[in-house]
This record gives sequence, structure tokens and C-alpha cells, in this order.
Amino acid sequence: MAMPRSFRPLLVVLACLVQLAWCAPRQARKPARQAYSEGLKYEEEGRVADAERAFTQALESDPDFGLAWLHRAKAFLAGGKHIEALSDINNALHTLTENGEAWKLRGDANLKLNNHYPAIEDYNRAELLKFTHPSLYAGRAVAYASLGRMTQALADYSMAIKMRPDDPETHLSRGRMLVYLKRYRDAIEDYDQAIKLRPGFGEAYFARGQGYFLMGNFQDAIRDLESGLRLKPGEPEAEQLLSKARNALAPPRPPVAETAQKPTPPIPAVFPPAPAAETAQKPAPSIPVASPAPPVLAPATSAPVYAVQVGAFGDRKRAEQLRARMKERCGSAAIVEKPGPRPLWRVLAGHESSRAKATTLAKSLRAEIPAAMVVLLTSERNAIGE
Repeated sequence: MAMPRSFRPLLVVLACLVQLAWCAPRQARKPARQAYSEGLKYEEEGRVADAERAFTQALESDPDFGLAWLHRAKAFLAGGKHIEALSDINNALHTLTENGEAWKLRGDANLKLNNHYPAIEDYNRAELLKFTHPSLYAGRAVAYASLGRMTQALADYSMAIKMRPDDPETHLSRGRMLVYLKRYRDAIEDYDQAIKLRPGFGEAYFARGQGYFLMGNFQDAIRDLESGLRLKPGEPEAEQLLSKARNALAPPRPPVAETAQKPTPPIPAVFPPAPAAETAQKPAPSIPVASPAPPVLAPATSAPVYAVQVGAFGDRKRAEQLRARMKERCGSAAIVEKPGPRPLWRVLAGHESSRAKATTLAKSLRAEIPAAMVVLLTSERNAIGE
């Protein structure tokens, strides 16, 4: 059936309107793409403010430009604008739902805002979407550590180092985690690597000095703390620790003799009467001279000391093997003999000033030794189960 001629002008108008509707978004996208490309260039050069401005121009031309939201969020994070960054990432996720980098960046923003549980969820979502970047594991490790989940934090730091072994910052962070777990020798290895990768890394020198101090190696602690203060002078905590290390190596001062004398008893105003002749002639009874008792030595400290019992053996050799392993891990370990017909050799790890610290050490050891328990040291040769 032939179309009436009167409809033809109407069809032409409709075709033009459709073409205009289709062309308008394409025309809007062109300046948005140009501004976006400019922003990427600034981002690569580290020009944060210029990148933020360029991505803003792109979004003004095309508000549905998901990648522009994503990269402006990066600029906000780099500039310390964490709330704005979180808002931009949420806008980006409207169109980039399956973008692992977007979820990872939202984890970064939540971490900066101390939203640790949401940050972990975001990092987990990014990992499920196959976005496996070292910064994801390092960020999630910080979130886990802030929640006291140290084993998971340590695992994530190790994964980040495995993926990027040449990052001194991650070696430093894992070293601090190992110090918290009292694995001082392992921590020193991480600090060594951080300094090797960045010779002028003052924070790593401070951290290694602290590790040596906690191990009782005061000479190396002084060396590292002095090196760190030459790189970053005026750090108060490092200066205090350096003073403690120097005092620990200083020779003991000789005891000062007491010069104060006991006060002389007052002379009575009236002298007692002279004794009678009978009693005066009697010899005075002899007073037995007793040999002086040996002085009682006070203990070195009155504060209680706690440790963690990690094993008890009838074989001294096996106890020595465990003690050597615990000393390397915890920095301090000892063997206490429990006397009897068949002596028992107890292995104690750590030397803590409070039950809370010993409990923390015990928890960290139970993954390897489930029967680890806190004990109170009553003397150098005795321990009471807690």
C-alpha cells in the first residue's frame, strides 16, 4: 500500500529528531574524552590538582563517565580528600560494578576514614574480581592489624612482599608486625632488606634499633638509632630509646656509703641511784656473743614476672632444642627444672612484666604450640602455673 504524500514531511522531521538525539551524547562525549585524556596525563606526572580539574571537566560534559569518577577519586585520595574520594567511587560503581580496581579504591578510602570492616569487605570483593595488586594486600593488612587480627595481617604483608619484593615500605610494615609478635630476629631481617633497598630510610633504622634493643643487643641498637637520628634529627621517641640503650651499657655506679649516724639517746636529767654494795660487788653476767646472721638479699625487683610454658620434657636434650627455637622467636627463653624422682624440664618463653603481655605472647604461640600457658616466675629457678 502506497504511503500518502502528506505523511512524508512528518517522517523527515522524525528522522531528524532521532539523529539529533543520537548525535547529542556523542558530541558531549568528545570534550569529556579530551578532558579525561588530559587528566590521565596529569595523573601520570603526579600533578594531582591539575588531574582533579581535568576529570571534573570530563564529568561536567558527561556525568555518566564511570572512569572519570574513578580517576577523580584517585586524585582526591592523593590529595587527602577521603570523603570526596569515597563519594566519587560510589558514583563510579554505578557503571563499573565489576571493576576490581574501583572496589580496591573504595577499600582505600574506607581505610583512610578508619572504616576497617567495610575496607576489608571492599578488598575482598576486589580480590574476587581478580584485582590482585600488592597495595590491596598491604591495605588489607593495615585494616586487619587495626582490628587486632595479627595473623591475617602478617599473611597479607607477606603476600604483598611476594608480589613486590623491592618495596621497602612493606618490609618495614611487616617488620613492625613481627616485633609485635615478638619475632625479633625475623623483624631484623625485614629491616635489613628495607635499608638495603633504601639506604637513607630513617624510619627503618629507628625500627631496627628498637628491635635490637628489645633483644638486649644495646650496642647495635645505639648504632642504628644514631644513624636514624642523623637522617631524621629530633625524633623524640628515638632519642629516648637511645638514652635508655646508652644507660644500659654504662658501668654501674659504686654504692654511696651512708654517712648519717644514729642519734645519741638523750641523757636523763636525774642519774639513777648508785647500786648497793652487795650488788655492786657481783660480777656482771656475761652476755653471749652471737655470730652475725648473713644478710638477706632483696630480690632484684618486687614486680611479678611472667612467661609462657611451651613444653615439659623428661629429656633435657629435647628441652634444650625447644628453648633454642623459642629464644630465636621470642628473644628470651629458659629451662626450669622441676625436681623429683624423675626430673622434669620445663621450657619457658618470654620474660614479661605483666600477665596481659604474657597472655598476648601465649596466644601468638598457640598456633604452633596449642598447650602454651602463662606462668608466674617466683624466682630464677621456679615457676608457678597461672
